Amino acid sequence: MDTSDATHAALVARLAPRLRALHEANGRDWAGTVRDALALLQETHRVEPRDGPGADTPDSPREDD
Repeated sequence: MDTSDATHAALVARLAPRLRALHEANGRDWAGTVRDALALLQETHRVEPRDGPGADTPDSPREDD
């Protein structure tokens, strides 16, 4: 397993319980799960205008986290 695979596996392991809880709370509806997950991301991370493909800065966590 290369480093990026290990990083992705660690991220999935960290997020899986939260996504599973959201999925159950949404009656196992994936559209609702994704909608709620995106809402949570918007609450916890800000996206700078330069963020996105080819940007020189990654999305950054909010300072108040």
